[in-house]
Amino acid sequence: MMSGAVDRVIIEAPARLHLGLVKISGKPAYIAVGLCLEEPFCQLEVKRSSVFRAHGQDAGRIKTAIKNICAHTGSPLKFSARLTAPLPFHCGLGSGTRHALCAAKAVCLLENKKISSIKLAGLTGRGTRSMMGTALFAKGGFAVDIAGEVSRFPAPRQWRVVLIQPDISKSGHDFTHGPNETGMMSKAPACSVREARLLIGSVTSEMIPAIKEDDYKTFEKSLHCLQAGAIKLFGTFQKGSASSKNGREILRYLRRIGVRAVGQTSWGPTLFAVLPSLSEAESLTGKLVGLRCVKSATVTRISNRGYRTRKA
Repeated sequence: MMSGAVDRVIIEAPARLHLGLVKISGKPAYIAVGLCLEEPFCQLEVKRSSVFRAHGQDAGRIKTAIKNICAHTGSPLKFSARLTAPLPFHCGLGSGTRHALCAAKAVCLLENKKISSIKLAGLTGRGTRSMMGTALFAKGGFAVDIAGEVSRFPAPRQWRVVLIQPDISKSGHDFTHGPNETGMMSKAPACSVREARLLIGSVTSEMIPAIKEDDYKTFEKSLHCLQAGAIKLFGTFQKGSASSKNGREILRYLRRIGVRAVGQTSWGPTLFAVLPSLSEAESLTGKLVGLRCVKSATVTRISNRGYRTRKA
């Protein structure tokens, strides 16, 4: 946090990894589970200016977020924003929410307005299905949203995540975003009441305790169950477990070699594997980079911190 009057703020926010999203039958609600990653991350600079403008990538989203916050707080619309380090777009890493919330939070800091991240998400049109990503933006770690009930916990620091980009140059892909995503989600099949009860039980009685107690094996088992539910939702539009043919091939390979804490984050195309240690993550990365269906595989940490700010 910053004190005193400032004219310029730099704010950074790490990526969000979606471990699973499941639609619940009988109500417009979801089970959403995710992790906050140290890398990649976005960086946004916002400063006072006589002219309202936004530079660089995602300028439209950032301008809209600033307009909405200024309208809510009554602040003059006199800011200049530049996204100096964007998150990858349409890769399942939460770029839209992070870019919008960074802009909103920066204005609040410059104007000395105390507004929660949850409130900012509503003001900027984020979190329509789940506040899991917003909870991770605020504090990092591991977060769960079950039908609007959000909880967040620090994750084991020694665990690692391997982010995998399938080669989609020839295999094609079926991922989506924006208005198309909203329409498709409304048509997506929901799990039954019985399935929802089982998934909620697995998340609350297995996955959350596993995160708290550094119990990787139980986490792996519960995540495998959650991904099965997520495939039911996304698989309707993506022909199965991933949005590309090569993505599906990679997931089959991972499970075949005994790595079960795997999946696709949101609509993809990014895939992930959660491992209990750096050595195991590096070993897996070495195996993946030699596969023709893999474009890249990188190791990152779980971040137990959310957004960060500093004076420019």
